[in-house]
Amino acid sequence: MNHLIERGLASLKYENEVETMSQTMLQVFNEWQKPSYRINVQSVDFIPQETINENKYVSEKSLC
Repeated sequence: MNHLIERGLASLKYENEVETMSQTMLQVFNEWQKPSYRINVQSVDFIPQETINENKYVSEKSLC
């Protein structure tokens, strides 16, 4: 009988930890999504096409 009670308590503790972890992960994700800076696009006169292509290549390479 004690064994069943211990298993039940362990199960409840696990569910609570998973729920807490999910909430924490969601909070971190939401913080990560917030822009930490803004670029005033109107103030950017010209971006060389080579720069855009190089950055795209580096980003794609980093993800693999």
